[in-house]
Amino acid sequence: MTDWTTTRRSALTVMAATLAFPAVAAGSGKRRVRLIAGTYAREGGKGVYPISFDPDRDTWQVGTPVSGIDDASFGVGGGPDGAYYFVREKAAGEIAAYAPDWSHRGTAPTAGADPCYVAIDRA
Repeated sequence: MTDWTTTRRSALTVMAATLAFPAVAAGSGKRRVRLIAGTYAREGGKGVYPISFDPDRDTWQVGTPVSGIDDASFGVGGGPDGAYYFVREKAAGEIAAYAPDWSHRGTAPTAGADPCYVAIDRA
């Protein structure tokens, strides 16, 4: 077992880089929860990890990491056509868009260093 030390960075990574998508499980009336957790490549992370909760089994499952989405400090889903947006924590910050199948749609600069938040304006 690896020793785990909670740091400000690890806590922010878990909290800020997580997306929650509740959905009703068919026929059960219980809500399924899907999360996406970002990681830092420079600290050994392998991309973003899909995580799901099955209320019928009361279990969490971590999926296979989606590689190529490095240093995601925060993300949001539910954009046009189901797009996901992730800000990358780098000295020259970036925001990247991905389709529901994780194909890369594009990247743009954030005009700021180390971004840690993104929101969708539905107006």
